[in-house]
Amino acid sequence: LQTVSTGNEVYQALIHVLRNDLNPGVRYQAVRSLVALAHEEDVRDALRYALSDDVNPGVRLEAFQALVAYPEEETLQIFRQKMDADSNEYIRAQSRQIVEESDSVVI
Repeated sequence: LQTVSTGNEVYQALIHVLRNDLNPGVRYQAVRSLVALAHEEDVRDALRYALSDDVNPGVRLEAFQALVAYPEEETLQIFRQKMDADSNEYIRAQSRQIVEESDSVVI
């Protein structure tokens, strides 16, 4: 999979691969291709899904790093879950930092 720059059908196909392919290497390439399209709501939904549910830490890390730039409430909810539960220490620590910073801005 190459980096994607445009095309609804292309990123919908990548989202399908990210959500459904059994091969973690294929899902990893799909998530890496989707990172450049994180400005699209459907892509962010797929990235949140990958961060929440993918068993591969590399896939979760790529999804996490793409979502950091989009701290919407849906994303912050996932970060709240991940700050205590993810097996990747980096994701836990960074999620906690982002959530704490977000909570302090709201107050």
